[in-house]
Amino acid sequence: MAQHLDAKASLAAGEKRARLASLAAAARLVAGVALKQESARPRIAEVLLKPSFEAETSLRVIAEPDHTIVELMSAESIVSPQFTKKTVVASNCASRFWTKLDELLAAPFDFERNIGFDGITIKVDCRTPAGQKHFEVWSPKPTSHAGMLVGLIYDIAQEASTAPAAIRCLENLRSYLR
Repeated sequence: MAQHLDAKASLAAGEKRARLASLAAAARLVAGVALKQESARPRIAEVLLKPSFEAETSLRVIAEPDHTIVELMSAESIVSPQFTKKTVVASNCASRFWTKLDELLAAPFDFERNIGFDGITIKVDCRTPAGQKHFEVWSPKPTSHAGMLVGLIYDIAQEASTAPAAIRCLENLRSYLR
């Protein structure tokens, strides 16, 4: 009888180990799927700049599988037709941008509460695996969290843009961003 109980206990322990191994394999599978989903999340940083006396401008930075694109949509003036310029960003510049953006998105964020008439309203939408921010701000200080985020997107657009119309547009916005 004791041998029978020992055999039963041994069988139960073996079944337990097999179940634990099965659960561990399932956990590794779920973790792998979660990691793939995390890396598949879109990486995008976008600002809509609405200055008081210039044309609205949209700056969008998008991570594609093999490169990063900066897209600028604006107009030469408030009454001019809209144009779109897309530029592929150098890989080292893109890497620095995404690293800095991840740092900004992961950090605690203090929002400014400014209002006024002669300035710029900025809508921000940023999403990366490190975090996301969606907000609207009026004329942020360059040293504020919002100002640093907007400045980062503006800087990569300025660095990547080569079309004369895009360069002029960015130069016109510089005074609004201080």
